[in-house]
Amino acid sequence: MGRVLARVNNPRNRWLFEADLGVDLAVNQAELMAQLVVEGIRLT
Repeated sequence: MGRVLARVNNPRNRWLFEADLGVDLAVNQAELMAQLVVEGIRLT
């Protein structure tokens, strides 16, 4: 059986991508990029 991956474009709509609605993994690009920036700052 396949898995469902969803890309969250608007963080306000994150609630639409929950497991009980059939989504296995929701990816928020803005949040991921922010985390990478913070990690990059900590490494310098």
